[in-house]
Amino acid sequence: MTVEDRSYRVRKGTLLFVAPGRPHAFYSSEEEPLRSLNVYFDLWPTAAGGEAPPPIHRFCFAAEPYQAELQTATPPCAELELLPECSFLGSYPQLPELLEPIVQIYDLSGRYRNETVGSLLKGRLLYWYDLTVAKPAADYRIVAIMEQMELHPEKRIDIDAWCEKCRLGKSYFHMLFKKETGLSPQQYLLKMRMKKALVRLQESNLTVTAAAESLGYSSIHYFSRQFAAFYGTPPSEVMRR
Repeated sequence: MTVEDRSYRVRKGTLLFVAPGRPHAFYSSEEEPLRSLNVYFDLWPTAAGGEAPPPIHRFCFAAEPYQAELQTATPPCAELELLPECSFLGSYPQLPELLEPIVQIYDLSGRYRNETVGSLLKGRLLYWYDLTVAKPAADYRIVAIMEQMELHPEKRIDIDAWCEKCRLGKSYFHMLFKKETGLSPQQYLLKMRMKKALVRLQESNLTVTAAAESLGYSSIHYFSRQFAAFYGTPPSEVMRR
């Protein structure tokens, strides 16, 4: 897929966000057919002369010239401009859980369906912005735990020890950790493991088995499944690049 002058390789789990006003196109082949779910929406309708303009939905096919003047008018939104164009859902496991209910509400709603779903979707987009762009965690207790996970992702989770170190109950610890990071402790530790795994596979001579063992995995198959689910490609493919 191309967005303006940038190209992205689309694979299972890829999430692409195309902001208003950006020409984009999809490309596929018989060998690699493109299967995707496309959602088009207008979140911030504007008024022209006191009246909201009718929505204009126009697709430009290969044989047609792109005409920018036919686009729906869209007011600026700073958060939209900062959202990443290309992400991978494996890195943000909470996003599908947030988006799936919106589809169900849309299917079940009658009156005010567009207004309801539009508000929910805008909230999810802002939450996505908060996860990927906004300020980092501030609570010193959670920051200390995060630093330990980043330095030693090979160590197993010991929730009881962390709770005792933070002097927090289990339920409050989980709530505070997710509030600060957007992830559960288990999800954040997995993210750190996968981050270090990618570095070790790309920047060292370690085999996949050695990289898995260095990160505390006793099974290379389990490591490979987690890596492929997180990055959308098996670790063996990463080593060949």
